Amino acid sequence: MDQVKISFYAPKSLRTDLNVIAAKNDTTVTAILNELCENYVNENK
Repeated sequence: MDQVKISFYAPKSLRTDLNVIAAKNDTTVTAILNELCENYVNENK
């Protein structure tokens, strides 16, 4: 599996989430981004 590095400015908690999700290594980039966005929205209501 090729590794893709995604760089963007984000709060530290969001970057930490990305590292945890990416470490699972069994999800697609789309799923990772969907989960990130959902977590971010939930944290910032």
